[in-house]
Amino acid sequence: MFPLTVNRSRILILACLILVRFVYPIIVSTLASSHPDSAWTYKETGQYAYVVLTYILSCLFFRTISKEDRHLFNLTKPNKRLYLFVGAVALLCMVIEIASQWLFMGGEWTSQITSIGNPMIFAIGFPIYSAWLLIIKYVLNALPEELLFRGFLWGSMRQCKFSDFSILCTQAILFWAAHFQYYDMPVLWIRVLLWGLVFGIVAWKTKSLFLAAIVHACVNATAGYFN
Repeated sequence: MFPLTVNRSRILILACLILVRFVYPIIVSTLASSHPDSAWTYKETGQYAYVVLTYILSCLFFRTISKEDRHLFNLTKPNKRLYLFVGAVALLCMVIEIASQWLFMGGEWTSQITSIGNPMIFAIGFPIYSAWLLIIKYVLNALPEELLFRGFLWGSMRQCKFSDFSILCTQAILFWAAHFQYYDMPVLWIRVLLWGLVFGIVAWKTKSLFLAAIVHACVNATAGYFN
């Protein structure tokens, strides 16, 4: 069996993870612009392909990390006392996201929300819709990116003796660059950079990328309420 503990294997897998994250939106946008009638299909297929590849590569990368080194990659088991702190951070981030959508993005509620006209149905349907949206955003968006930027990249740089502050800034810039498709929407693109710093701080201080992924998913789910 190929010895996955070799550092060269780890570097190769990390490079593949970064490549997948940066290349997939280019391929998807190219195909979508070439075939506008099937744009949604290409976007959905590309998203799922990216997620599957990321999880496969993440499993391979995880095998190269010893139990003693998992804390370096922010892969520690979340401390229960931190959930309250992370919950408060997530709630604050959601409020900020809603405010920024209304103030800077001209956001409007999606049809999934506006179509729930009956107050009784809204009281039942909105929490179900929110829970479903949160799970989807966690699995398809937040966790794959947290594994890469706030996990494997962070730990690899730690092992190269970079300071946590320099890693925080580096991963935020790379996270920002990975969302280059938003370059023509300045407010949104700047927010991506700021969120990259927030998610990084949560992972850094809690030593758990999974808690950072919860905050990340809450922000993405909140954005999903808007058109």
